[in-house]
Amino acid sequence: MFAFDSVGQAVICWHLGSPSADEAREEVAAVRRIAEEEGGAALLIVIEGAKGPPSAEARATYQSAARGDGKVNAVALVVVQRGLAGRMIRAMAQAILKVVARNKPVRLFGEVEDAAQWVASRVGQRPEALIQRAHSLRTTLER
Repeated sequence: MFAFDSVGQAVICWHLGSPSADEAREEVAAVRRIAEEEGGAALLIVIEGAKGPPSAEARATYQSAARGDGKVNAVALVVVQRGLAGRMIRAMAQAILKVVARNKPVRLFGEVEDAAQWVASRVGQRPEALIQRAHSLRTTLER
């Protein structure tokens, strides 16, 4: 399950669990649309409660999109998970990001607030606006 929204060029996606192939396709289509409308985009992706990496099909969707999409200029990934499981998911995510988002600034974060600061600095937005929108998405997913 996931939700997404944007604040100018900042696209925020919050996933509960690892992204499925269908979610990846929907997310990529939304990011492309927003990047086209706004003249570029930076992503803030939050993954909460993942049990493992995205499926091979989801990873292929992201990789294909990254190769052909010059309008996405930065990717921040937040893995919301503590302990050994969190460290393992972050290590896998980092490896996947290196392949998927080559030639783009990519950072892995443990907190939404830190990622929002980084993304906001790349798109000229207030970090507070991104933080508020991200937490609003999380609340939407609880319903």
